Amino acid sequence: MSASIAKYPIAPEFEIPDSLRLSWQKTINLMAELFHVPAGLIMRVHPSEIEVFITSQTPDNCYPAGAREHLDSGLYCERVMDTRQELLVPNALKDPEWDHNPDIKLGMISYCGLPLCWPDGRIFGTICVLSREENDYGGLYRQLLLQFRDSVQQSMHTLYDNIRLQETQEELEQHKAQLTQTLDSLKKTQEELIHTETLAALGAMVAGISHELNTPIGNALIATTALQERTRQLAAQLGAQTIRRATLEEFIQATQEMSELALQAITQSAKLVKSFKQVAIDQTSESRRSFDLKCLIDDNLANLKAGQGYDRVIMQNTVGEGLLCDTYPGPLSQVLLNLVHNAAVHGIGTRQDGRIVISAYQDKETIYLEVLDNGQGMAPNVLAHIFDPFFTTTLGKGGSGLGLSICRRIATSVLGGCLTVRSAPGEGSCFTLAFPRMAPGRL
Repeated sequence: MSASIAKYPIAPEFEIPDSLRLSWQKTINLMAELFHVPAGLIMRVHPSEIEVFITSQTPDNCYPAGAREHLDSGLYCERVMDTRQELLVPNALKDPEWDHNPDIKLGMISYCGLPLCWPDGRIFGTICVLSREENDYGGLYRQLLLQFRDSVQQSMHTLYDNIRLQETQEELEQHKAQLTQTLDSLKKTQEELIHTETLAALGAMVAGISHELNTPIGNALIATTALQERTRQLAAQLGAQTIRRATLEEFIQATQEMSELALQAITQSAKLVKSFKQVAIDQTSESRRSFDLKCLIDDNLANLKAGQGYDRVIMQNTVGEGLLCDTYPGPLSQVLLNLVHNAAVHGIGTRQDGRIVISAYQDKETIYLEVLDNGQGMAPNVLAHIFDPFFTTTLGKGGSGLGLSICRRIATSVLGGCLTVRSAPGEGSCFTLAFPRMAPGRL
């Protein structure tokens, strides 16, 4: 059995709907009639056997639906699945390679078949015709078989996409339940801490966080619901055999667009939930090691530039080589990336000549890492609360107000340093992360 699985990477045993079976049955009946053969078949492979999945309703057909044969028994269809190519055997009795195959016992001496595959490349089985007479299945017949194969495979692709869509929707529902639980937890936290001075703004935060979470979830559900309806319409057209190539192309384009929208929404929700958890973390599991600060910054900036939204901002690393640190590169990178992202999004915004300069210097055993931007700067009332948890100037527009609060917590609790800022309207902002070159023990 293990050898068979290795030979044929098989997709999960998806249930084929009755409507699709009926459509395939009509296709196979027509194929056998046009080819003037007693047997037209769709074969489905299993881990150790191959099954007659659909068989033509033609006279003298000796292949009943549901019949199975063990693999590695020398069947025509095994060669098709092995090679993923067409197999043509005009007369097995005249071919030493095939004159002992099992189908000869049934009198089937000629064969022509093609592989059937799922969209991910895993094998489903074959589509084939067999006859008791010698037949070279001329070019026209082989072209027809190819067209029949493509028609069946297109319906398989639609079914596959529909199944994956359903799985995605179930994952979204689970994700929504988890987010709802997180919201409930935040509301309980509000009730417990509403009278404490440090979290006096928690009441407004709950409403804002609810909006931040519900918006991406709603977008994802809208996209998947619309895609499910498009799939249902396509399946109906497929069942009625009225589908056109333009319709398939339009469906594929819509599937890609809606899937991207759903993925973006889920990713946004996941990042937001992760940020909620991080704000309460006092320790980190990151490993401590020695590294060159310039190299660490270069690696992080390279990852940022590979993403979207940073091509209009010039990022400059002026840190010199040889500034060695013995601390926690993971948390340090998290602070750096958050500061650069904050500068690009909130400081520079849509400005076309945006520039972010990263510099560093050492004073005794302390490293001072600066992130300077030429953005719009901050007013005094904003600057006074910039590190407060849940404080944001973009609540309801993608900002949760947690980023800089997390950065300050990491700077103090993990790196053993501090994070400060200086800024003025129209003069940009400069964040300074001061931390020991050699990190202390956990604080």
